[in-house]
Amino acid sequence: MRTKISKIIIFLTLLSVSEGALSQEKKGIDEAAALHREYKFEEAIKIYNNILAETSDSAQRLKLEECIIQCENGISLLQYAVTPNVIVKKQFPTEKFYLNISGTEEKAWLPAPNPMIPSGAHQYYNAVYFPAGSETVYYSAPDNSGSWNIYQITQISDTLWAEPKILGENITSSGDEIFPMLSPDGKDLYFASNGHYGMGGFDLYVSHWDEDSQDWGIPENLGFPYSSTADDIFFINTPDGQFSVLASTRGSANSSEMTIYALEYTPTPIKREMTDIAEIQKIAKLNSSILTLEKREEVKEVKNEEEGMSEYAQLVANMRSLRREMEENISQQDENRLLYERVTNEDDREYIKKVITDLETKAIDIRDRFEKATALVQAAEMEFLSKGIIPQLGLQEEETPKEKPAEKGLVYQFANHTYREAVEMNIEVPIPEFDYSFKILDEAQFAEDNTLPDRLVYQIQLMVVSNKASKKALKGLSPVFELKQPSGKYLYTVGLWGTHAEALKYLNQVRKRGFPKAYIVAYNKGKSISVKNARIMERDKGAQQADLSYQVLLEGYPEGIPSGILTAIRGACDKDLAKSIVNGQTIYMVGPFSKKEEADNLKNLLFNLGAEGISVESIKK
Repeated sequence: MRTKISKIIIFLTLLSVSEGALSQEKKGIDEAAALHREYKFEEAIKIYNNILAETSDSAQRLKLEECIIQCENGISLLQYAVTPNVIVKKQFPTEKFYLNISGTEEKAWLPAPNPMIPSGAHQYYNAVYFPAGSETVYYSAPDNSGSWNIYQITQISDTLWAEPKILGENITSSGDEIFPMLSPDGKDLYFASNGHYGMGGFDLYVSHWDEDSQDWGIPENLGFPYSSTADDIFFINTPDGQFSVLASTRGSANSSEMTIYALEYTPTPIKREMTDIAEIQKIAKLNSSILTLEKREEVKEVKNEEEGMSEYAQLVANMRSLRREMEENISQQDENRLLYERVTNEDDREYIKKVITDLETKAIDIRDRFEKATALVQAAEMEFLSKGIIPQLGLQEEETPKEKPAEKGLVYQFANHTYREAVEMNIEVPIPEFDYSFKILDEAQFAEDNTLPDRLVYQIQLMVVSNKASKKALKGLSPVFELKQPSGKYLYTVGLWGTHAEALKYLNQVRKRGFPKAYIVAYNKGKSISVKNARIMERDKGAQQADLSYQVLLEGYPEGIPSGILTAIRGACDKDLAKSIVNGQTIYMVGPFSKKEEADNLKNLLFNLGAEGISVESIKK
C-alpha cells in the first residue's frame, strides 16, 4: 500500500513539474509574441530561441522557428522603410469594410457564396471584386488543401466562363492569399498573404507581370509601414493617382473592426533604415500627418529641384540590368550542367566543365558589379533623404479624430458602396486531355513503370536522398516515381500532369504532407527541361502550323563541326545532320523538327556551348 501511495505521489509531483514547465513556456511565448508585435524583434528572437532550445515538441518547434523567421524578416524590412503622408484613417466593420473604399467601383463587390466561391468561409475575405463589364476576374478561393489561393477566370461569351486557373507557383504559398487587386494598366497585382516573406500575420505584396514568361513574377513585400506585425489585408493605388489605400487591423481593438488608411500616393518613395523603436511604433500607427499648406508648398519646391532624378534613374536601371544578367548566367549554368550529365565522351565533358567554370567566374564578377550598383543606389537614396527631399512626416503626437484630413486641398472621401447583384455564370468544365492520377492514400504507391510518357509532362519533385525511401517516408502519396541518378542518389517525384496549372493545384497538398520544399518540375519526352521552357511550349502548342517543320542551321564551319558541338547535337536529339554548299558557304542542317520549340531548344543549347552562326529555319513538309 505504501509503495502504491509513493508511486502516486511521484506521479503527481512529475505532473506538477510538467504543468509548471508548460506554464512557464506559455508565459515565455506570450512575452515574445508581445515584443514581436511591438517591433522589438531582437528581444523577441532571444526568447523564442531560449524556448526552442528547451522544447522537444516538433509542432511547437516549427511554430517557434516560423516566429523567429518573421522577426528576422522584420529586421530586414526595417532597413528599407518609408514614411508615408497619411491623409486620413477610419474604422469600419470587418465583414464589409471594402464597400467604404473610394477608388473601387460602385456595385462591384460580389458577395460569397457565388459561382467563384460556392462554399468555404474566410476570416476576412468574403466577396469578389467583379466590376460590371469585366472580362477577366482575379479572386481568392480555397484549394484542395484548404489554403486560399488566387485564381483567374476569363469570359468566353455572355454567360460562359473558362475554367478558373490558379495563378503561378510564384504567387501561391502554403498560407492564404486574399484580396487580389489589379492595377489599372494590368501590370501589377496587389494582394495580402500570410505565407510569403513577411514580419507576421498578413502582409501586403505586389507581383509584376513578366511579358517574357507570360506569368506573374515573385511577390515583393510592400515593406514597412504598409506591412506591419498586424493583419494588413488590402491595398490599392487609386485610379486618379492621388492616394494609396490600405486596410489593416493594426488600429483596431478587435477583429470585428478594420481600419482603412488613405495615404498620399508617392511613386518613388525614398527608403531608409529605421532602428529607433519609438519612431517605428509611431510610424506603424499611421496617424494622420499634420502638414500645413505652406509646408506642403515648401516640400514641393524641394521635390521639383530633384524631380528628374536622372542620375538616380540611371543607377537603378544599371542595377536591374545586372540583376537580369545574373539570372541569365544562372540559367546558362543550369543548362550546361544538364548537358554535362547527358554526355559520356570525356573530352566533351571536359569542354562543358570548362564552360561551366567560365560561367561561374563570370557570375562572381557580375555579382560584384551588382552589389556595387546596389550600394550606389542606396547611397543616392540616403543622400536624397539627408537633403530633405522626402520630409520626415507622421512622427507627431498621436491624434484620435474619427475622420480628419491632414491638410486642406487633398481630401479622401470614404465611399458607401452597395454589393453587386447576383450574376449568371456558367463555368466551363473541360474534358481532361490526360489521365491525372495523383492520389493521397493510407500507404504510398510507387509507379509501376518509372518511364515517363513521350510528351510534355509536369511532376512535383519531393526529394533527393542517398538511400532508397520507404513507403512510410512518402506519406501516402501516389504515384511516386523513383529515379537513381548518376551520383548514386535517388530522386523522388510524384504525379503526372499535362499542364502546369494542373500540377499547381496539388502543390500545396504535397507540401503539407511533410514536403515543404517540394516544387514543380517538367519533362519533355522523358528529358528534364526548365519549367519556364515547358510553359512556353504549352503556350505555343496551339500556334503550331501543321504544314511546317523546322531545322537548325549552323554556318561558319568550313573545316567541319567541332567534336564538342557534334556530340552535343547527338546527345540532344536523333535528327538528321546534312551538309550543303550555298553560294560557296558551308551550311549544316539539323532536322526536321515538328515543333519550333524543339529546334529552339537545340539552338539555345548550342549557343550556350559557344557555337556561332546558329539559326532556326522553317520549311514546308
